[in-house]
Amino acid sequence: MKKFLTLIVLLVNLTYGQYDNSEKLTLYAGVITNGPDEYDFSDSVYGFGVHGVYDALKMHEGALGVKVSAGFGDGFNAYYLGPNIRFGSRFFLDMDVLFGYKEITNPKLLTTFPDRDSYKGSAILWDVGFGYRFEGIPLVLRGVMGISFATGYHGASPIFGLHAGYRFK
Repeated sequence: MKKFLTLIVLLVNLTYGQYDNSEKLTLYAGVITNGPDEYDFSDSVYGFGVHGVYDALKMHEGALGVKVSAGFGDGFNAYYLGPNIRFGSRFFLDMDVLFGYKEITNPKLLTTFPDRDSYKGSAILWDVGFGYRFEGIPLVLRGVMGISFATGYHGASPIFGLHAGYRFK
């Protein structure tokens, strides 16, 4: 059954997913949530994220680009830069491995930092996004799941987000 469903998804994507892949810049904004336990969202910290992706190299159905990302919320700020790779056109999957700087003062997010009441330092963000690019208008919808690692510490913070974006030619 799994193989059959995968085949159907691939056929739909190949049939209806062919799409104009000519934009160079996409800007996203939306809500993000992170926290020590993302399974029930009871200890989640909510915020706002802004992202920009510049497609440096086009591929047949996707692109390799550079992403700039920032997140702001209750007791956290984060700023990242790194590579982005996108597979697909209309329905797409993308992945980032971003490096940057993170400030945390929220006690819920500091549970993985032993005996600390704040963190300011470097961080790594890895995320996988899935989305849809509309045909007649330059809008994009994207969901994201990821994990953020503060360098030098054992803990990690799961991240979820929903973004809306605009593509520029």
